[in-house]
Amino acid sequence: MGKTKGVKKEKFKPVEGNGKEAVIYITSEIATEIEVDKNGKVISYPDYGAYNGQEEFKIDDKIYCKKIKVGKDTKSAFPTYKAYIYRGNTVGEAVKKLKQDIKFNTHENAESTVLEVARHTKRNNLNYGDGGPIPPNTINKLYRLKYKIGTNDSGKTSYRYRIVDNIARNFPKINDFKNEYQNGDMSLGNRSSISIDPWDSHTLIGCIGIRGDKGAFHSSFTALTVEQKKTYKNKYHCINNYLETIIPELTGIYGRRGFSSSDGIVVAESSYTEEINTYILVDLLTEINSCKCKSLDPPVEKREDFYNSFGTKTIDYITKKSTANKFKALYMIAQRRQENGFTKNVIGNNPMNIKGNGDLGQVAIDTHETLKNGKYVPVKGEKFANFSSEDAGFKGYIDLLESNFNDAYKSLFDDSKTIDDFTTGLEDTGKKGPYATGKAQGGLSGTDDYKKKVKVLFEGVKKDYIKIYECKLCKEKDSKKKEEIKNDLDLLKKLK
Repeated sequence: MGKTKGVKKEKFKPVEGNGKEAVIYITSEIATEIEVDKNGKVISYPDYGAYNGQEEFKIDDKIYCKKIKVGKDTKSAFPTYKAYIYRGNTVGEAVKKLKQDIKFNTHENAESTVLEVARHTKRNNLNYGDGGPIPPNTINKLYRLKYKIGTNDSGKTSYRYRIVDNIARNFPKINDFKNEYQNGDMSLGNRSSISIDPWDSHTLIGCIGIRGDKGAFHSSFTALTVEQKKTYKNKYHCINNYLETIIPELTGIYGRRGFSSSDGIVVAESSYTEEINTYILVDLLTEINSCKCKSLDPPVEKREDFYNSFGTKTIDYITKKSTANKFKALYMIAQRRQENGFTKNVIGNNPMNIKGNGDLGQVAIDTHETLKNGKYVPVKGEKFANFSSEDAGFKGYIDLLESNFNDAYKSLFDDSKTIDDFTTGLEDTGKKGPYATGKAQGGLSGTDDYKKKVKVLFEGVKKDYIKIYECKLCKEKDSKKKEEIKNDLDLLKKLK
């Protein structure tokens, strides 16, 4: 949501009679909640559908799904949701009202009637794929309603409001608009036949169910006589007629404008002479992770495991030690990768390959050194510090930085310093010479080669962390945690 301080709101006149446009905004705001006792046992729920694999999903004391038993079957209980109605006196006005309300985080331009809807399915509540809930969309890519006859798997006919993509094949031009209700596709992405129904989620397949108070059957449905309920299409006519009383613009949409019926439940002839558009906006369902992000390139598991262990250790160290950007720790992570790659379990628990003595003395390691004449030669059995644990090895490294490579050490706690200051402190200003030497090549000395490699790795580590945190942001549902992740991303992007 953008900044709204000082921004003037546009005032809109109420719509009287038939408008020129409408939008139904199907939100993720709970209408009727799942209720539990003090022990977390379900007392009541307004809706249920196929089990989504989650015991419970809860944010800010609101439960968005809960594992339940229906008879012998495992299912998921769900809340019902609010759907807001926007109407316009002119073409474009309903959408404009909705955009303004989204910007100001309000529903003040919506109609007074708020619909209660079921949003889940009897087949798939894991994702928005085949048999799943209707996929969410954006204000800049609204779905559109059409009215079309259809037949279910049992061969029963009904006339429904269909939620479809706003594309030509769903709305073909025909000579007689009275036949529109028989024409055009019903596609929405790679889905089809998503409609507005009178049912709850355990009988829906991606459709939206109009419900009554607390998730019960809507009053328009319960008002049907036993005889009327025997005819399948009547069940849709009753809910459609109700919707048309609160959204008269529906009677002017593609398919409906030319349709009327006196068979069973009366469907009145439309008073519109021109076609009217009614759009649909659908929020994400809170408990469904729609993120398709893969935070890191292969080998993902090895890289993330490394960052979750050594990376977390170094970030925690900076956080506890100072108020500097905690991601200054990435300097050390880059150097660790130069010394030992993504390997977690290293010889002697010595992650940074420091020489001298550890708490367990020394260990022999084969390595390479650059001689004074510039030759890069193998060295057998070089003595390195041997530690009892990686934590001890990390402490040994920190102690070495502080005592012998103080410029590098201080750069970790000073936001004005960069990776250049860190590598210079390692290689050029150490009390006893450089930390390590790379291979003299490409016109670079061994020390300059080492600095270059650490700096290149730092840029790669930074990109990895930005990907990780962007993926976290995408997956996170809690608003407070999302803000924390956004702040971390800002810190990462400031890091130099």
